[in-house]
Amino acid sequence: MKIVALIGIGMGNPKNITMEGMAYIKNAEIIIGNERLLKAFGEDFKSDVRVFELNKYREITCLIENEIIDVDANIAILIAGDTGYFSEAKKIIAVLNDNPEIEIKNIPGISSLSYFFSKLNMSYDNAFSVNLNGEEGKIVQYVAAHKHVFCLGGGEVEVLLGELIKARAINTLPESLRIFIGERLSYPDEKIIYSTLKDIHKHKDDIKSMSSLAVFLFENDEAIF
Repeated sequence: MKIVALIGIGMGNPKNITMEGMAYIKNAEIIIGNERLLKAFGEDFKSDVRVFELNKYREITCLIENEIIDVDANIAILIAGDTGYFSEAKKIIAVLNDNPEIEIKNIPGISSLSYFFSKLNMSYDNAFSVNLNGEEGKIVQYVAAHKHVFCLGGGEVEVLLGELIKARAINTLPESLRIFIGERLSYPDEKIIYSTLKDIHKHKDDIKSMSSLAVFLFENDEAIF
């Protein structure tokens, strides 16, 4: 039976991966992942490793089931963050679980949620979390309803915050809304911004340069939940 290890590697800094995850990477003959993750861990690969740069779960499962299923090799799939938190791992597992020739090893990692809250010295046990990819336009209703909302980015940071500013103008959101933004988490150039909705315009230069991979925490004391 072929073993396929799905490895949650955290935000991308090799220092944050678990020892178990790193052991699977170092022993793998075939490694699959996106460009950013492969680059981050390239120094830990075997010298004769076969590397496949793929992004979508359909590409990954097709490769395994149709091209390398008969290859005698340890396979590692690098997954950003944690394998159980808004992850492509869920879709990969759903497909590969039906293959009797494959045994899946699911190795969890540090999620952006747990990492970001640790940097803020906060607990996330009462946070409402959402992935805004494919959920554009819903941020205001989430933040208006919940006291603590953690969001994975969904598009340009400037556009997302613009929705909140418009909501403040019509009194849907309070100007006291607290906003925390994290970018390039775990990397040397990691950036974390804190502001209130009232003062967010003071950070416009930083916000303009932020990527869609930023994460957010919104705290609304006037929310019900």
